[in-house]
Amino acid sequence: MLKTPTVEAAVGNISPYAQAVDSKGDAIGGNGPPTFGIGWDPNPKLNQFHLVAGHAPQIDDQIGVDKGTADKGHFKVGDRVTI
Repeated sequence: MLKTPTVEAAVGNISPYAQAVDSKGDAIGGNGPPTFGIGWDPNPKLNQFHLVAGHAPQIDDQIGVDKGTADKGHFKVGDRVTI
């Protein structure tokens, strides 16, 4: 591990394609957000998200969805979302 005296923490991340679809199978969004996924970082100093409902993903089959996508797809906390 490389240490830098002025850096407390750092994380690498990728943004793969992750298109959410509504209950009819229609894509939600277009180019850019919300068509990519970003890994959840449990370190609050590095996490870029702000939860407005529910809790952070805790197991492999849980995700967080941005509010715009949730509204357009009529998703509620606990719903299954197809990606």
